[in-house]
Amino acid sequence: MLGGNGEGGSPTPELIGSKHRKTIGGYFDSRIASPHKTTGAENTYLLRARDYNSNVPKNLWLLCGDPSLEIQAQVISQISGQTLPVDAWKNVHNWLADLITACTDGVGGEVNVFVDGNPKFFRLHGIVNGCFGKTDYSVFK
Repeated sequence: MLGGNGEGGSPTPELIGSKHRKTIGGYFDSRIASPHKTTGAENTYLLRARDYNSNVPKNLWLLCGDPSLEIQAQVISQISGQTLPVDAWKNVHNWLADLITACTDGVGGEVNVFVDGNPKFFRLHGIVNGCFGKTDYSVFK
């Protein structure tokens, strides 16, 4: 969505190379640091794909993937397994739903969300489950 196989990777250093990575992994980093409340900056992770690829519609938004997801998996699992607070598991499993809800509320209207990430990661950790009924979404790799 960011421009295809040739030029599509050109924004990658900008997205994952900064201190505040504009990726799903960047968002999870912020939630790992504060796992039981939203960051208040969820909309900063949402990219208008048209800003990177003039061949896509203006209303197409993207939550970009990040190679750090596999590394984060163990930490996310440990946080969700904590006994306190009582709703730790639920909080962690709603991280993606929190992000998508904040982003879609910011964009407004009917929204379809595409999350660039490994579907196995999201299914394995149950993170997608909190999204059902809130919005349409697709996880792709």
